[in-house]
Amino acid sequence: MAAEGISRWSTLGRDMDASERQAIQDHNQATVDRLRALGLRLSDAELTRPIDPPWTAAGLFAHVAFWDRFVHARWLLAANGGSRTPIDLDDALLELINDASLQQWVATPPRTAVEDCLVAADDLNGLIESLDDDVVEVVQRRRPAW
Repeated sequence: MAAEGISRWSTLGRDMDASERQAIQDHNQATVDRLRALGLRLSDAELTRPIDPPWTAAGLFAHVAFWDRFVHARWLLAANGGSRTPIDLDDALLELINDASLQQWVATPPRTAVEDCLVAADDLNGLIESLDDDVVEVVQRRRPAW
């Protein structure tokens, strides 16, 4: 049994305590901080220079913004539909969405792409932090071990 005042949940066959959950939140925030620093450091010319044609850094920022907003919207849809977690999506569908969206992402103005990415990441991190422990348990069990 968990100690009083410490939330615990099972993930990948082991118990995870509140400090480990905090570590996840800290990792997510550090990722946003790195994205913010990169977005501030790169010039508009650097953000729009092809890095793996047709991909640009701005296109990657727009890509991350889209997927963070998509995940956030899936969580809201699940909540509004009375489900505790979003439905799983097929990898082929995700690749199709990437392929269909690429030209729009690389056409996004560089500063808009950076700002959209940071706002979407902050919003998603806030949602993740608000999840109940039992929901985190379900998500952790379904999550692939990469």
